[in-house]
Order: sequence, then structure tokens, then C-alpha cells
Amino acid sequence: MASHNTKPACTRDELDEAGYLTRKIRFKKQPVSAVIFVFEGIAYAYVNH
Repeated sequence: MASHNTKPACTRDELDEAGYLTRKIRFKKQPVSAVIFVFEGIAYAYVNH
């Protein structure tokens, strides 16, 4: 079940301006880096291993 304490990593405007972004997030209760980008109009995010 998703936590109710979530918030967006960025706005779509920020993403469109930058091309891609990296953000520090929590994944499986661990701090990790995520890469966020847009491809063919759809936003994607991946854990940066």
C-alpha cells in the first residue's frame, strides 16, 4: 500500500525545461537516487543503481 506521505519529485514544467532530473528519494525504505525524464510525451523515473 502506498504511503500517504508521498509528494511529487518535480513538476512537469521543471522536467520539460531540464530534459532530465535526478532526485534523492526513498525506495523500499532506503535513500536512493532516481533519474526522471520524458520520452515521447510520457514521464518515466528509474532508480539509479
